[in-house]
Amino acid sequence: MKSDDESIAAVPPLGDALGGRTVAMPGARAALALLLLINLMNYVDRQILSAVERPIGDEFHVTEAATGWLATAFLLAYMVFSPIFGVMADRVRRWRSSAAG
Repeated sequence: MKSDDESIAAVPPLGDALGGRTVAMPGARAALALLLLINLMNYVDRQILSAVERPIGDEFHVTEAATGWLATAFLLAYMVFSPIFGVMADRVRRWRSSAAG
């Protein structure tokens, strides 16, 4: 019986199957950059409120405690609506669920 190390070593690398050539995937770098940008925006939208909390409080003449509840309300809404949009993503066209979001 072979050990796990021997069975892994028996599998030839992909380059050998292609005659030693490497395969370049067109658009792979652009797709990676797009996914990284989307991930960055995913975190920015949650943090932007803390950056504008003071100007919002000054504009609407409310206390710091009241503006602090904005972050809580945002996270609660995020928590409630995320599963709903998750189900929508499986059952509704992606463009429509994105537009609703």
